[in-house]
Amino acid sequence: MNRCVIRSLATFIVPVSLLSAQAKRPMTFMDAQRIRNAGDFAVSPDGKWVLYTLSVPDWKEAKRFTDIYLVSAERGLSSTRQLTFTKDKNETNPMWSKDGGYLVFASNRDGAGPTATNQLYAMRADGGEAKKITDAKDGVGSFAFSCDGKWLAYSVGKPDDQQVWTLRADQVLGGDAKPVPLTKHATPVTWWRFSRDGAKLFFLAPDTVDTDEKTRVEKKFDVKIRNLDSPLQHLWVFDVATKEERRLTGGREYSVEKPEISRDGKRAAFTGMPNNRYKRTVTESSDFGDLYLLDVATGNVERLTTNEEIGESSATFSPDGQWIAFAAANDFTFSRDNKIYLRRVVDAGGAWRKLGEGYDGSLSIGWWSEDGKTIYFNDGVKATTELLALDIAANTVAPIVAEPAVVFATKDEDTGVTVATSSSPKSPPVHYAVRTDADLRERSTWVQITDPNPQVASELALGDAAEISWKSKDGRMVSGVLL
Repeated sequence: MNRCVIRSLATFIVPVSLLSAQAKRPMTFMDAQRIRNAGDFAVSPDGKWVLYTLSVPDWKEAKRFTDIYLVSAERGLSSTRQLTFTKDKNETNPMWSKDGGYLVFASNRDGAGPTATNQLYAMRADGGEAKKITDAKDGVGSFAFSCDGKWLAYSVGKPDDQQVWTLRADQVLGGDAKPVPLTKHATPVTWWRFSRDGAKLFFLAPDTVDTDEKTRVEKKFDVKIRNLDSPLQHLWVFDVATKEERRLTGGREYSVEKPEISRDGKRAAFTGMPNNRYKRTVTESSDFGDLYLLDVATGNVERLTTNEEIGESSATFSPDGQWIAFAAANDFTFSRDNKIYLRRVVDAGGAWRKLGEGYDGSLSIGWWSEDGKTIYFNDGVKATTELLALDIAANTVAPIVAEPAVVFATKDEDTGVTVATSSSPKSPPVHYAVRTDADLRERSTWVQITDPNPQVASELALGDAAEISWKSKDGRMVSGVLL
């Protein structure tokens, strides 16, 4: 979770109405519908506080509504405080300013009807009334602070003309911030991210705009067109100081998707989707893309993979930018468990080292340790989901958290704090703050920061569950859950 990365306006789902004390009873359909969800976690710059949203269902309205909460990463549940109170509106994607003095979030609180748009609001970290800071005609899309903390940037405009605007971060609360357009690209900006020094904005934009499709939408022509061909999109970089933009990729061979920028901003990795209408639009389109590596200074592009109908994960860079890695099927053979492939960035055309072949499971890349020696990831182990660590030098995989539960973890890159989610047959998801990677191994150091559904433990009589294993016909062990 890197706060320099834009936040898309997604709504997370899941706590519940308080019922009078009573004997425990079986769970009903309505109990399941009333489950509340916590999500949208944001760790403060000093690592001491966590913002999150709580999604509460309204069964009669068949909707969910979210508010924002604040909790101490050190004191846990007892410090929880609700920051927003809107009964039938949504506050989503809270984000800290770089100095930790205030937060920004998206909300439709001032809109009317089902088509109410999201605008941005700011609130002091110690609470108080939220202040509306944008008034975009078509609402606000993605938003983020520049990594140097000087700007709050956000996407505005309809899909066919969306651009990035900015507000001075130090003027947001004072009321003096005036929105200023940052990009004025000839086509819409579909994705963007600041470099870590705040000097550059990387963005994706299509080469052209499909005017026929635009007309179809405006005329409300609702016939569904199968495998609609769309313009290719490419990667650009914008210099914040000079206001000059430079094209980084081009040509008709592929369309750029899922860019990853190295921390030093010197290189970018991306998935190139082939310029083929069918391969880009079918459900299995991810199987047809390949990975590419770009040198930002020179514009040189190296093709990293050439795999027909075998998809790879996005490529990621080690924290020092020296290594690049991705996950793909073992030996690039269809339907085999994923392994990780690693190479030095500078070894153009060099061989990839396969990691994790001795592990009977599927590897992915959750995050790298700061020293670049370990890759952490989640995987299903028997009937559970565990957090595991890949030791790159030794090429060994070891469990970090192994317990009869489903455990997922995501790390905030700036503070090093990890938010871990744990659920089990007797507990809906709850969340913990973990200070360091080393603390992940010590369960006692985890600080619980959410308890969205306390009624489950106090009111519901849930059945026991046990993990069982047996040998299959092919001699391999299979696991399941006995309720």
